[in-house]
Amino acid sequence: MLRYEKPLRPGSDKVNALVYAEGFVALNDTDWRVQSGFDQARGFIGVELGLPGASTAEVGYLAQVIDQRGGRTAVNHVASLTLFFRP
Repeated sequence: MLRYEKPLRPGSDKVNALVYAEGFVALNDTDWRVQSGFDQARGFIGVELGLPGASTAEVGYLAQVIDQRGGRTAVNHVASLTLFFRP
């Protein structure tokens, strides 16, 4: 995973611009037709919001590209909200 955060207000990390990309690779073939090699990739763009304590929320757009059987590729477009609770 490659991830980059940039504070939108200098000297404060209450609101950060956020972008990340991650890739997944299957390491072997299986009996249920999963083939080794590229499996999926995800890209995200949005904001990270500071919450009370060290908790954060990430809100934005997630694109997911999935390799499917028969040489097909699926693309999912997701409105994403992730909460990280850190006391």
